[in-house]
Amino acid sequence: MNIDNLQQEVPNKIYVKARTLCRYGRVKNILRESRNIWNGEVSEHEHYIMEVCIDDNGEARHWYCDCLYPPGTMCIHVVALIIQLKREWKKRRLEGPACLTKVHPPRVIPYFRQIKAYSAKIRKVLKNSKHERFAANPGKVAGELSSFINLAKKRASDGGYEEAFAILFLVIKLTGESYEDFYDDCSIADQCNEASLFLISLINDERVPKLPELLTRDFGRLLSNDDYFAFELARIEDIISAIASRTLDVPTCMSYIDEALQNVRNHAGIHSLVKHKITFLRQLDKNNEVEPLINRFLHIPQVRKMKADMLCNEGRYSQAVALLTEGIQPAQEDGQLNSVIDLEEHKLSIFQALGHRKKALRTIETLFIQSKDGLKYYHLLKQAIAPEDWGAYARKLANTIDISCHPELRDIFIHTYMEEKMWDCLLTFVEKHLRLADEQILERYDSVLKTVRPDRTLRYYRSQIESHIGDDITQEDYKPVARVLSRMKKYPQGVVIVAEIIAQVERVHFRRRKLIKELQSI
Repeated sequence: MNIDNLQQEVPNKIYVKARTLCRYGRVKNILRESRNIWNGEVSEHEHYIMEVCIDDNGEARHWYCDCLYPPGTMCIHVVALIIQLKREWKKRRLEGPACLTKVHPPRVIPYFRQIKAYSAKIRKVLKNSKHERFAANPGKVAGELSSFINLAKKRASDGGYEEAFAILFLVIKLTGESYEDFYDDCSIADQCNEASLFLISLINDERVPKLPELLTRDFGRLLSNDDYFAFELARIEDIISAIASRTLDVPTCMSYIDEALQNVRNHAGIHSLVKHKITFLRQLDKNNEVEPLINRFLHIPQVRKMKADMLCNEGRYSQAVALLTEGIQPAQEDGQLNSVIDLEEHKLSIFQALGHRKKALRTIETLFIQSKDGLKYYHLLKQAIAPEDWGAYARKLANTIDISCHPELRDIFIHTYMEEKMWDCLLTFVEKHLRLADEQILERYDSVLKTVRPDRTLRYYRSQIESHIGDDITQEDYKPVARVLSRMKKYPQGVVIVAEIIAQVERVHFRRRKLIKELQSI
């Protein structure tokens, strides 16, 4: 196994986990035992010792790890050791085989002025990626990257397009190289995206001189870095598309897209690459290759939606719906809820366009149950049902849904009852589906409950507390109970009822001094 092809040779799950171990600094104490043998240690849930033999051609000849993987298996820990070795060789911290000390050498683009100086400055900004876990300050790094982007904008406004391209290219390239080592809050990724958007605007600007072929080649190579897609760092494929339209070198740009499709494993990135390749194929009058390309990646929901759109454009609506339906079950099995929602929404748009009211209604009901934005679909349901039938329909829908299987719908139902001013239904729902453990939900709606049905809400709270304060009550429950009692005191007659409850607790649980002290403090 050649270590340059490591990502393609091992399962994706193992590679991603191994890379995470490196990112967290878990691979330590790397030592060179002999010319071709390296040892290392990994601290995961336990401590493991690994050994790997890599010859002068970069071939991993044999390896060992004392974990529970079968002997000879390329486990997560060995993969992590190889990844870390490649990083150390790249940074010249460890002596490696002659063929490996030149892995991904820094490239100098002679066309750009001051490229070396800018490269050094930006690398210095990104040096925090070398620190231990959580030591890097992404906000500070993002701020400094922003200053480089603003400098590029100033240079471009002054006509210094070469220098502007150099700065933007390096921000994108160097951020992509080190991003996996950061614990980012999206601020660094946002700056990388800002650099790519401004670069695209420059490429599309007719006032900017045409770019050299060298620029095309360098951005094409960035497509092989999966991190741009996995972390949504920069839309490199959009840059390539802009370059293709500007330089008219579509075949070269499409070859880079093809290379990326072989290497990129992130689904979000693949669908975007497929979309751009379709554009290139059509520009080259290779329409006969479009459908085979789409069928090759039909397992990706976004690509499936693209084909459904094509079928709709041809008037083949039933086939489009069938295609979307076929993709829903695999997405559900893989736990891709967002993909399921996307496919269902696509079906809904087709039904609505065709005027299929019953099918649209069933799809909205499905989305109401499955989507996190249930309130949106509640309003769609209300629009689809005649006003005189709405009350009966809403009650029937509530009775058919098992809230215990869909606890996320509790907020939605409460919102709907409040919007409809169905106060008794609201209290009935709360009494049936909320318990003291749902204190946060109850607190959100306490002001409404106190206003519309104070007596009934007080009775509900009292019954919940009395059933909650039993022999099995734990210290973790003391504060939630105290908080509920504190809210109850603000109700009419609440002070009296709370005093009765506290007195009852003092009689029954007189040994629980912490509980009594907690309740007496409200």
